[in-house]
Amino acid sequence: MGYRSLFRATHIALTLINLMDFAWVSRINLLVGVPDAYLAVSYEVLEPLVRQVNTIPMFTLVAQLCPPGAEATTFALNMGLVEAGRQVGGLMGIALLNLL
Repeated sequence: MGYRSLFRATHIALTLINLMDFAWVSRINLLVGVPDAYLAVSYEVLEPLVRQVNTIPMFTLVAQLCPPGAEATTFALNMGLVEAGRQVGGLMGIALLNLL
């Protein structure tokens, strides 16, 4: 599978997984017959899994670009930046929700 196809597939999957929150809040899951517990557990299992698969192409491309012997440093730097981005995004989301 190509990098673009994998990025596209994982972003579509993440979009659908994140729509599970909307289904939960609007109670669509109960109309379909899915209990809240199943919806919550499936979200908590699927979201980190798809997010991890989403990072594979990026790290593969970076590993091809970095000089030999610096792979571990590059990986650590990238993981730090990814995690910092997630934290800042989460905090900005909290601030936006608080504002609204």
